[in-house]
Amino acid sequence: MNKIYSYLITLLICIAGNTQANAIAYLVDGIVYSTTGTTGENELVVWPGGDNATYTGAITIPAGMNLGGVDYRVVGISNYAFRNTTITSIDMPEGLLTIGDQAFANCTSLTSVKIPSTVTTIGAYGFLNCGFTTITLPASLTTIGNEAFLKNLKLTNIVIPDNVTTMGERTFEGCTALKSITVGKGVTALPKKFAFQCTALSQVTFNGTITNIGEWAFSECEALTSISLPDNLTSISNNSFYGTCVEDESNWDNGILYYDDYLINAQKIHYDEFVDYHKKVYDLLKVQTVTVQRGETIDN
Repeated sequence: MNKIYSYLITLLICIAGNTQANAIAYLVDGIVYSTTGTTGENELVVWPGGDNATYTGAITIPAGMNLGGVDYRVVGISNYAFRNTTITSIDMPEGLLTIGDQAFANCTSLTSVKIPSTVTTIGAYGFLNCGFTTITLPASLTTIGNEAFLKNLKLTNIVIPDNVTTMGERTFEGCTALKSITVGKGVTALPKKFAFQCTALSQVTFNGTITNIGEWAFSECEALTSISLPDNLTSISNNSFYGTCVEDESNWDNGILYYDDYLINAQKIHYDEFVDYHKKVYDLLKVQTVTVQRGETIDN
């Protein structure tokens, strides 16, 4: 049976940037839960401890609890809930749906994470600068926010599930120990700086149809010695592969950079030479993103 240690707040809660009127919060076994931010009846989310609780060590979140004769279920981890704390592990329950913005940001001691099979969303900076080496993303996941795993310096591999269709910019930027990435079938475009400066990255697997690779997506991934580009790729943005095997000198042909029969860059020749080389090419100087297969022409 859950033990309610302290209090019921019904007027105003201001914890670590979360400010809500008429909120109800409970302190249960050292964790603050609130009804604020929920959409259904009898739902709770985990809130920052603030002055009321200190989060440290191993944390287990229950699936639900009975409070004052009412059965509640825990459906989310709120924004900033565990930010800057010294927790070492987090066990989240089945039934949890969302992990909020900066929920575990700067948890550098966090080495073990269990995300349940029901989570659909990880917010921006959700796991910024944490200490784990591996993390399993559930098949239920559909959305990963901006910079969700930015600067996880110990993370070694990641598999993006097939149901993920939305990813924010700089998803894995600065994950310097990251060696392999598998991109699921639901992802059709890699965002800007997707794996920027992942200097140990040597393997990238595309399981689905990628049509666009964003700016600086794999820039400065110096260990990336080979990569197979998806067949349905239609655009490669500016500097997507700067500092990688793609820009090896052997891939330049008459001032044009090709890789896997895709035109990557034409910066080493003048515009008039490029037009002459491809015969019919629109004004490339006015666009930033162009992909042309070797030997093809582009109509005006």
